[in-house]
Amino acid sequence: MTWIKLDDNAVDHPKVANLSDRAFRWWVKGLSYASRFLTDGVLSPVFWKPIPKSSRGELTRSGLWQWEDPNFLIHDYLHHQSSKESVTQKKADTAERVARYRERKRNAVTDQESSPDGNALVTRPEIRDQIQRSEIREQRQQENAPPRLGMSLAYIDKRLQQCAFVGVRLEVPLGLHADLQKLLGGANADAELRSWYVVVDADIAASGEAIAPDVFRWLKSRYAKWKPSATNGASVNDQIDGWVNS
Repeated sequence: MTWIKLDDNAVDHPKVANLSDRAFRWWVKGLSYASRFLTDGVLSPVFWKPIPKSSRGELTRSGLWQWEDPNFLIHDYLHHQSSKESVTQKKADTAERVARYRERKRNAVTDQESSPDGNALVTRPEIRDQIQRSEIREQRQQENAPPRLGMSLAYIDKRLQQCAFVGVRLEVPLGLHADLQKLLGGANADAELRSWYVVVDADIAASGEAIAPDVFRWLKSRYAKWKPSATNGASVNDQIDGWVNS
């Protein structure tokens, strides 16, 4: 399919504005005909003979069409519309580009070589490496993340009863939350900690960081970095050991 270009001011041009409705339609039809059949603006007798003489006369007197026996020519057609040569070249370029893309796609998926058993196709080495790396990343993410999907509602309710916070990756047991509340102190300790849990949960979900098996030590270590004043002069490690052993 090709397209004609019609300036949005064309209908106000003196050559066009004075046309009758019927002559105007034949002018547009002539542009469409020349574009569809790539005639470079030539209107053969097959096209123009059915046109009423009065409309042909309007179009030639206005200068939109020119007579060149046995055809009409659209005035300055190639100044505004695509030539046969350019359309043909564009189609050829598009076909070549599509063919190259399809060839690259086929080569990227397989070498079209049979495996020793004669059944499966052997994947190109670089693609095989990419697939393996992707599988390893996915496996690590699954290992580090708690199995949220597939949990029963009863199990989730139970976890919510046992935890002060349950996020995408992070779960904070009630006992750990109570320890941190006492350490933080203040009337807003509960709300401030819960806001911090949201930040930590989003951080590890985005980074893929694994939560240590000892969540008490792991989270309290993060807390000591978040609120270093909580150590009250003791080293971070000593403070954590005191929490864990208490």
